[in-house]
Amino acid sequence: MVAVLEDESERTETRMQAAAWLGDRGFGKAVQTMRSEVEPDRGPDLASMTPEEREEHERELKARLQELLTDDPEFWAGAPA
Repeated sequence: MVAVLEDESERTETRMQAAAWLGDRGFGKAVQTMRSEVEPDRGPDLASMTPEEREEHERELKARLQELLTDDPEFWAGAPA
């Protein structure tokens, strides 16, 4: 790429692309920010749940975590209930 950049017989566009490529390799690409309009999912309001509802919610979360993290039921055998 340095040879392309320094070769005056190359097209200007090609030399500029080589310069950009070398700059990205040497210094890294600039961070590109994106605006997001998505509201975070805050989940259920635990304070408004009864103790039974909270326990059920906890059981559902544990089951979902088990699905996501491992297919091995023995992994969760020692987890507190």
